[in-house]
Parts: sequence; C-alpha cells; structure tokens
Amino acid sequence: MEIRTKELKKFKLGLKAERIIADKILPQIPKKMRGYRPYDILPRILARKPTPETLKEIIKTLPMVPKKERVHFFYQIVPWIMDYKPRPAWKVIRQIFPNIPMKDHDEFFGNGLPETLKYNPSVYTWKKIVLMLPETPEEHRYNLFKYGLPEMLKQKTKAGELKQKWKNVTGILSTMPEEYHRDFFRQSLAHIIGINPTPENTSEMIKTAKSYLKGHEDDYFFNRVVAENYGRLTKPRGVISSADMLSFYKESSKLIPLGGGLNSIIRVIRKEAFKAWKEAFEDEYLKNHVEPILEKNGSLRAYASKDGLYRVYTKYCGIPFLEFTKQHPEHLEELENQKDKIIKRLNELRINHMHAQRNFVVDENDGKPVVKLIDFDAAVQHSEQPNSL
Repeated sequence: MEIRTKELKKFKLGLKAERIIADKILPQIPKKMRGYRPYDILPRILARKPTPETLKEIIKTLPMVPKKERVHFFYQIVPWIMDYKPRPAWKVIRQIFPNIPMKDHDEFFGNGLPETLKYNPSVYTWKKIVLMLPETPEEHRYNLFKYGLPEMLKQKTKAGELKQKWKNVTGILSTMPEEYHRDFFRQSLAHIIGINPTPENTSEMIKTAKSYLKGHEDDYFFNRVVAENYGRLTKPRGVISSADMLSFYKESSKLIPLGGGLNSIIRVIRKEAFKAWKEAFEDEYLKNHVEPILEKNGSLRAYASKDGLYRVYTKYCGIPFLEFTKQHPEHLEELENQKDKIIKRLNELRINHMHAQRNFVVDENDGKPVVKLIDFDAAVQHSEQPNSL
C-alpha cells in the first residue's frame, strides 16, 4: 500500500513504524469503512508516538476484534490503552477482550479499563481476574470492571483474594432488584470491600437488609437506602437509634436517612429553598400536599448551620406518582386533579418548585391516595416564572 509520506512525516515515527502502519494495520480496516481518508482514524494513535513494538502489539490483538468494530477500536480503544503501560496492558487486553460482551466494549474500555489499570496493570493479577469472569453473570461484568476491580485494587487487595471478595459482592447483588445495583456500586461497594466480610458476615448483612425491607419490598425509597448502606445496617431494624445516620446519594442537595424504621430524613438545603418550602408547608391547602416539616415542642425542626444551609427534618412520603398510577390506574384522574391544584396554589403563592414534575409521590391518608410534592431543594419564592407540568 502506498505510504502517504506527507501525512505520516509530521508524526516523526520513523520509516519502520510507517511501513507497519501502511502494510499491516490499514489493510485490517474494511474498505467500506474508509469513506474518509484512511489516516483520518489514526491521528489519535499517531499523536501518541507508537513504537514499532506497540504497533506489533496492536497487530497481535486485531484478530479478536470483529471487523465492524475496527474503526472504533483504532479511534477510541487503542489510544486509551496507549495511555497506560502498553506492554502489560496489551497482554491484559488479549486475555479479557473475548470475555467482554460487545455491547459493553465502549463503556468498558472508556471507563472500566483505565481505572483498573491505574491501580494494577500486573499480568499475574489479571490472570486471576480472568478466572473470575466465568462466575460473574454477564449483566455484572460492566460493574465489575468499572467499580468492583478499581475499588478492590485501590485497597491493595491481593490477587488471591479477588475471587472471594467479588463472590461476596455478587452474593449481595443476587438478593437485590437490578434497578438498585447502580446505587449499591456507587455508595456501598467501597465499604463492603474495605471491611472484607466473611461469607457468614455477608449472609448476616443480607438478613439484616431483608429485615429493613420487610413490608416495603416494592418501595423505591427503602430499596435505595438499603442498597446504599450495606455493611452499615449492622443491627436489626428497630435497634438502630435515630442518631445513626445513613447515606442517600443525591446530586443537587444532601439527604440523610436516619436509622430505626428509615422513615425520618434530614434534607440539607439552601436557606432560600427552605423559606419557599416553609411557606408552602404553612399554607392551609398545601400543608397536606407537600413534604412535611417535622415539629418538636410546637416548633419546626429546621436548623441553620454555619455554612448557611438548613438541616430540615422530614419523613418519607410515599411512592413515585407514575409507579403508583401504573399499579392503580383507577385513581389516575383523581390524582391528576390533585396535581393540578397543587401547581395552581404554588403559582398563586409565586413559589416555583423548579422540578415539580418528577417529584410527585402518592401517600395514603385514612386509606385514600393523596398526592404530595417533595424535594424543595431548588425552590424559589417570589418567582415570576410559573410551575409547569
């Protein structure tokens, strides 16, 4: 194949590398994928100044890359690998590439692999990791590489311990609905790996978690809290005191579930948002239709902190609106009317919740479904902008 000297010369790779690219690599890219100039897919590799040895590693790996994935392989995956220790990384890639489902290639190579190689690129360790793959259900492999292995290797887990630690994790996952796996990986995984529970400890954790979920197995909030607090729920439900704070991940503000029955919550929010929430809660109509502010000795349990934020005590209010109406479509019209009235009254008070649509829940009052609006962390008073549905 003709070497396009002008295009390669600026990278100063040397004649040997140029010939490998022209003779060995470009022919591996299907012609129909060269609608643009062939070298347009290689600049990210060439800019990293690949040595002839690195190029040979690429060539060794190519046979296991499906032809339809090769443009993506050259444009995305190879540059990611070259940013780490190339030779161990390439051996690792050849061992694990066939075990990663094609649909997960992009996420794995973009997120999981760089994090994992950062903590341990040892081929010996990766041989142990490869042995774990057959015992890891396909749906957990992405999480294994993105979260599990980086956490284990970050904490200096020995290669021989990897399999047992991951077995504990998958044992927990098998008891948890799939929609809460992300919460577990994001908030609980590092703690679980850090305390390195025995299989007996893990069984006890699962038993304790089930005691918290009893009667609330289909409840979104309870499942989230349990998923995010594995290893912290060390006492049976009802024994944990209200002082035992648990975690609950939230992007825009902080929410802290308290122990015991998990019904009590502290929201940490801006002063302006608290004032808007307080005004709504004290309104005669909205009082029964917004997230409550708990009282103590006749006073609202809301306390200003030194950083200017407010810690507001509230409680769990019900299940998401869409989830409830899906289960009970016979109540849909009535509940939609309640939503409309809540929005109308907020607009009359010139309180803009800012994200009302996704924060309606349905609670029960004397056996009847009642719509409530929760999460006032972004709310503003005196707004000229009305709420919308």
